Amino acid sequence: MPMALLRPGLPGWRMLTPIRTPSIISKRNVSTASWERHLNRPIQIYHSKINNPYLNLSIEHHLLQKSSPESTILFIYFNRPSVVIGRNQNPFKEVNLRRLSKGVPAKKKTTEPAGPALFRPREPVDLVRRRSGGGTVFHDSGNANWCVICPPGAFDRDKHAEMVVRALKALKVQGVRVNERHDIVQDVMEEGELRTYKVSGSAYKLTRTRSLHHGTCLLDSMPSAKISELLRSPAEPFIKSKGVDSVRSKIRNVNVDRREFRMAVIDEFRKMYRANIPYTTLTGPDVVDIENIKNGFKELRSQGWIYGQTPQFTVSWQPTAEDPRPRPHNALSDHIDEDYVSSFHMRFTVRHGAINEAFLWGLDFVESIEDSKQAVKEAFVNVPVHRLDFLPKILPLIKHEPESLKKAVQMSDFLNGVFGNNPSPLRERYLGPKNAVELAIEQAMAAAAAAEPNKGEEEEDRILTEPQEEDDDDGHGGHDVGSETNSRELKQEWSQEEVREKLQELIKDSK
Repeated sequence: MPMALLRPGLPGWRMLTPIRTPSIISKRNVSTASWERHLNRPIQIYHSKINNPYLNLSIEHHLLQKSSPESTILFIYFNRPSVVIGRNQNPFKEVNLRRLSKGVPAKKKTTEPAGPALFRPREPVDLVRRRSGGGTVFHDSGNANWCVICPPGAFDRDKHAEMVVRALKALKVQGVRVNERHDIVQDVMEEGELRTYKVSGSAYKLTRTRSLHHGTCLLDSMPSAKISELLRSPAEPFIKSKGVDSVRSKIRNVNVDRREFRMAVIDEFRKMYRANIPYTTLTGPDVVDIENIKNGFKELRSQGWIYGQTPQFTVSWQPTAEDPRPRPHNALSDHIDEDYVSSFHMRFTVRHGAINEAFLWGLDFVESIEDSKQAVKEAFVNVPVHRLDFLPKILPLIKHEPESLKKAVQMSDFLNGVFGNNPSPLRERYLGPKNAVELAIEQAMAAAAAAEPNKGEEEEDRILTEPQEEDDDDGHGGHDVGSETNSRELKQEWSQEEVREKLQELIKDSK
């Protein structure tokens, strides 16, 4: 008669899958070489304690590429705050890049006294392009990621989503099911009406020898309104793209403890594949020593992957025959003067993250019309758009007269807004002084930016300095690979809206 393990923390002291001996799930250290040998086993279960999204996705890709073609694998992980776009999506269209660059308020600790979010540290948000298709999602420590890799002949879009539904039902979550889009949704009775919320989305990758199904599950994530702010780009009405657009859904947390969720999913996976095996816990240094994972990490972090893989798209200031949608110009900048909206026009085509074609009309160019076309082409073509300040590119092309300069500033405000870049630091030189509130906001934002650590490609050097999850294992059920100790700093920064609101309060109080 096989023994059974009772695990505290699960509702009703639920009995887990029977096992043959307690020692099979005892916690022990395993070398990276040993873990590599595990990839040949028919059934494998992994839990990552790393919260770096680039590294977790690289581990996932390594499992897809290097595991035995006949094996079936479960991989569970949690990421730090991240916006993850699909393989064929446009970040300028899917993500509010300016808001993303400000980060999100760090999660409030249980011991933290009550107080406004304004004074709480802000945590950076990563922008990630995954290797699979699908739409844009937000990850944080309250959003579980689960992945199943199996032979293509065993692939089914609903099979493992149903596995997660069974795990949620075992945790007493009511009304969850897989819908016709293969998402996990929850039907909830609210105000006498049955409403449906998405709690888990999925994406897939199929190769000749392997299939991958990965999904999320909203356990205790950031409020949906805050997530929506990150996932709604003000540039969307100005962009016509060949990429894949996200399908927006109302979302909801299932309010389940993340360790309980992890163990419930592992339990259902064990039952499905009749495998009474331990799970392997993955941590940092030894894992990233694997060359395939390290190379995958560097690729996912590169600007060439995040922005350069964007499908070709066109940005236009005014409606066109190909794209007649109205253009809400003030959505991108508070400084757009409606008197100038119809006085000039521009169109940019962007390919692989760099400008492929550039046309500007209505500016007071210093050259003749034909010469100005060539000058515009030389100034912009093949220039990457991410982190580009457009004003210094425009200024040499135009006459430095008041009206001409104002048009140039308006156009650069628009272009910087479309591509998620900050307003040009040169703009105030040509538009005159701001009022007291605007100046105070600018000074506060400049101080916050100056305090922020320098970002760039050198961040790849932090490959071993990312934090891991808190050790929530109970001494059973897994064995470790490696260790990781350093922590990621929070940045103390306020969003522009928070600064403006606070300054308005101070001005009001001083009167």
